[in-house]
Amino acid sequence: MLLLVFAVYPIICAWALWRGDAVLRIAAVLALASTGLGLVFPTPDLSLFPVDITLMLAMMALSLWSRRLWTLPAGALMIDRVAVYAFRDIDVADTLGPIWAFGLLLCLIVGIINRESRRMRTAQAAEVKSAVG
Repeated sequence: MLLLVFAVYPIICAWALWRGDAVLRIAAVLALASTGLGLVFPTPDLSLFPVDITLMLAMMALSLWSRRLWTLPAGALMIDRVAVYAFRDIDVADTLGPIWAFGLLLCLIVGIINRESRRMRTAQAAEVKSAVG
């Protein structure tokens, strides 16, 4: 399953970068940075801690700034990712790491679906307005 998540991650992030608004693009860059640095430092040791803190603060700021609902669970998942450092002697980090990666991916998918539906509604409204004249 972890291999599937890491195979789909760049595709979803590329879609968010291509078709998304500013919030989706920022979240996609944060997700790609998180995944890329997670591959460089595969275990949650203290060398990755400053990176995770920075990403957590960025996701929380994005959630406060954007007022999009899907950014709230994405920020909460980053808080969970940072909180796991308290349990780094236990194997909970290795077990839950893929779950958080999958959760962040699901948040991006929800954001993309919301953006696409908003884009379709805007296009339909413009079509109706031009037809009515």
